[in-house]
Amino acid sequence: WETCSDVSSEGFDYWIGSVHNLHDRETGKYYIVDWEMESLAKCCVEMFHGSFPALIGQYYADVAAVAAKKPTILGHFDLITKLNGDGELFDEDDRHYRSMALESLHMADTASTLLEVNTGAMSRGYRKMPYPALFLLKEWRKMGGKIILTSDSHSTDTVIYGYAQAAALAKAAGFSDCVLLTAHGLKTCPLN
Repeated sequence: WETCSDVSSEGFDYWIGSVHNLHDRETGKYYIVDWEMESLAKCCVEMFHGSFPALIGQYYADVAAVAAKKPTILGHFDLITKLNGDGELFDEDDRHYRSMALESLHMADTASTLLEVNTGAMSRGYRKMPYPALFLLKEWRKMGGKIILTSDSHSTDTVIYGYAQAAALAKAAGFSDCVLLTAHGLKTCPLN
């Protein structure tokens, strides 16, 4: 597995592991999977000969590799769904899709990694619900994992955007609290 970043996690208070690009080893090209439909479609055609299931398989293989590195936070786990809207690209309820996502989630270490409940795509108008999907949060809860709520904000007016929806989704998955990163370490906080 190759990472798109050559920065070591050593020396940082925490690090967020996430996948935004797929790398074509044959051509050396990187394709952004969450920026615009044109780039995602180009990736599907050029790297996977038009097979979106193959693209999804590679995406989750890369997410699994990131998860295995034990990031402090595993970020927007199912980001591949960002441009999927109402299912134009693939069926998020499909058994094969869910199997790939769950297999990848099982690579994460619940003792060292927090799963991010991310509202960034909501504030930018791409999604109506936070990442990850409910079935993934339920599995993470079953695995004994902990969560952190984030807005993935790039501006001050969206710092806590969608937290009520994120908390509701987490509660629906069986969580009663989340974790905050503080200057004094991790702090448990009830979901309100």
